[in-house]
Amino acid sequence: MTDLHIFDLDETLISGDSSSLFCEFICEQGWMDKSRFLAEETRLMDLYHKGELLMEDYVKLQIEPLNSLTKPLIDAGIQTFVSQVMLQKFYPQAVELLKRIKHQGDEILVISATVTFLVKPIAALLELDNVLAIDLVMDENGLPTHEIAGQVSYREGKVIRLKQWLAEQNREFEHTHFYSDSINDLPLLEYVDFPIVTNPDEPLTHIANEKKWPILDWRRDEAISTEIYRSENSTS
Repeated sequence: MTDLHIFDLDETLISGDSSSLFCEFICEQGWMDKSRFLAEETRLMDLYHKGELLMEDYVKLQIEPLNSLTKPLIDAGIQTFVSQVMLQKFYPQAVELLKRIKHQGDEILVISATVTFLVKPIAALLELDNVLAIDLVMDENGLPTHEIAGQVSYREGKVIRLKQWLAEQNREFEHTHFYSDSINDLPLLEYVDFPIVTNPDEPLTHIANEKKWPILDWRRDEAISTEIYRSENSTS
């Protein structure tokens, strides 16, 4: 029986936050006034890092510049953003770890609190097909609205989305592993069999040390060796 390795996206697989980077890209394209828009984005991200963000507020801000654009322009912009910005952001250690997990024959799932129309093409760069992210209601022209469809994949919502996804699978997994940097992902880290704290923020570092969870730090310049924990943990 195979294991399931679950990854957060931002600051875990990639260096940076894809939502913030997309907001910067929006301004570079001239789709929104930079000063007001990025100031509000920074304020909301501060709330996120404190665990106080209402995700609906962030999504509303991020979608606002897209309301006046056509679908071809948005699609082309996302493609440019992913290929020119995000392709350079993957941690080399993360890429190597994903290769080892695939070679081992285990399954990989990305769960992110970023909107799906960004997460899916970013994950596709790594040939990762299983993605759970923030789904948005689309309008009659196929354009994203700021209305969230279904359960938001944020904080406790990630546990709910994972349970729903597992119920839809035609197989069971022997163990579940979750890699994340954020204190917002504590509910899912506590839910899985093997939490692996990855590039952690300060609050999560403190908890990981208390709980003696493995910590991977890919933010350093030197090469950091990574391990697949299945071999040592499956016998515990």
